[in-house]
Amino acid sequence: MRPLRAAVPRLVARIDTLTLRVGEAVRWLTLAIPLVCVAYAAVRKAFHWGHNGLSELQWYLFACVYLVAAGYTLLRQAHVQVDVLRQRLSLRAGCIIDLLFLGPLGMVCVYLACSYWAFWTDSLLRREGPEDVLVGLERWPVKLALFIGFSLLALQCLAEALRRVCVLRGWLPASVLLPQVQQADGRSDQASAA
Repeated sequence: MRPLRAAVPRLVARIDTLTLRVGEAVRWLTLAIPLVCVAYAAVRKAFHWGHNGLSELQWYLFACVYLVAAGYTLLRQAHVQVDVLRQRLSLRAGCIIDLLFLGPLGMVCVYLACSYWAFWTDSLLRREGPEDVLVGLERWPVKLALFIGFSLLALQCLAEALRRVCVLRGWLPASVLLPQVQQADGRSDQASAA
């Protein structure tokens, strides 16, 4: 039991680190979206020329941000929760309810990731693109974002479930359930809010 007691929190920490790094990297794509939008508008206005690929690129970046950052949102506990009920529950009851939701969510994410793997590889092998090859982008990048997004969300569901099991077993303190993700400057969210 001792090796498991040490291994599970280490696994949770590694998944959290991966999710945090991916989330912070994807965060920069939110800057690229308006830049592409402005460039597209400027080219259309100045040169009376527009390429549908730039418009599609905006949607691809938007999809990538929201799909790939879903695990990061779960890690930061920025997802929608019914806090009115949670405030009245004990720590144990809250962890059990979280586990009841994280389990099915994680299984659905695994199923979707596996499905989108086949969806992506088929698109990549067929070099699937728009109907008019002169004005659009290939489809496989956005399908790859689907696979990566659901894979990372499944991993983070596993980490969150394991974190709650560790708290219930007394292997980790209850404070690990608070959204205290370390930011790039080393301060926690709660410390920077004060």
